[in-house]
Amino acid sequence: MYFLRLYTFPLIKKKLKTFTKTYRYFTNTSFESKIKFDSKPLQNFLKSLQTEFDQLNNDTKLNKNHVNRLNYLRPIVKIIDEHTQIIDNKKSLAEMLSEANDELKKLIKQEDEIYTREITELELKLRDALLQDNDPTERILFEITAGVGGQEAMLFARDLYQMYLNYINYKGWDYTIADLDNSEIGGIRHASLLVNGNEVYSYLSIEAGVHRVQRVPATERSGRVHTSTVTVVAIPQPDEVEINIKPTDLRIETKRASGAGGQHVNTTDSAVRIVHIPSGISVESQSERSQIKNKEIALERLKFKLYQLELDKHTEQSDQVRKSQVRSSLRSEKVRTYNYKEHRISEHRTHDNIYNLDEFLEGQQILNDLIEKLRYFRQSNFILEGLANIYIYK
Repeated sequence: MYFLRLYTFPLIKKKLKTFTKTYRYFTNTSFESKIKFDSKPLQNFLKSLQTEFDQLNNDTKLNKNHVNRLNYLRPIVKIIDEHTQIIDNKKSLAEMLSEANDELKKLIKQEDEIYTREITELELKLRDALLQDNDPTERILFEITAGVGGQEAMLFARDLYQMYLNYINYKGWDYTIADLDNSEIGGIRHASLLVNGNEVYSYLSIEAGVHRVQRVPATERSGRVHTSTVTVVAIPQPDEVEINIKPTDLRIETKRASGAGGQHVNTTDSAVRIVHIPSGISVESQSERSQIKNKEIALERLKFKLYQLELDKHTEQSDQVRKSQVRSSLRSEKVRTYNYKEHRISEHRTHDNIYNLDEFLEGQQILNDLIEKLRYFRQSNFILEGLANIYIYK
């Protein structure tokens, strides 16, 4: 037993050291420098893409996700085929060179230079094609939730909520407010938006994670800077989820509203509670004076809860998506920090600092530029990690 331990430990240590060194080489240096056709890891990676393309292209029963993947692979495979053809042409020229006269050698050299330029252009096209994060998902559930920090976190959630509404309008997407839970002093505990638009998931999933704010709250008299967090989640939605509510499946109850509201609260049965018997889901509303209005609000909330229930049947990975995007709402698990005192936004994934906080929070060009950079960063890391794994295990 002890001999086995002494013998195997150095081997494991050496293997781990090789893995770490190789992984860092691929992921911590320039992406562009790794996209070379003569790289063995890239060659293996491209072969795997070609194999995947052939399998999908020969499949007569493709779902929407497979069709999207096929459309992503098609230009990449076309570039690979063109590159292979040019390499074969260069080899043919090299074979002709040994038997050619001086005049023919000159022509061969000119032709070879043309092929070399075409190869360089194809490598650039390949890089661009690989970096196309063209996820066509057009429907998402976008959630903003106050995390650590109490009322200040809720106030910052309101700021981010407004920023993302501005950004959604800036991109020309459509949205519906599915749920909005306001706090007592004007903040937001939780907000859910159903957003529809071209490549909406590709863009807004970039924003998923913990957003940290450092500022002096309006309620702070001593001027002390507080640190609070807000979590952001983007979940892809199925194209169609139909919610049919039968009147016979509902049990509707009325009661007097509770809380502040003067005489009206104590004298009128305006609060409405609705129970959906098949699912057991119950909702209620007492925010309006009118019983009819409260019933309408409660029905909308019920529809949304049933929608989420039905959605979970279509997308079992919803919880996994949330967990992967937001590990926790702790301050240390942040993707971005908004420092009001220094007027700075720190993007921790790319180590960028932007000193234009007010304009950034308007949710337009500056935010879009950062999201575009992060999309490039995400896709390049994805490719490099694939190359690292191929290099280590092949």
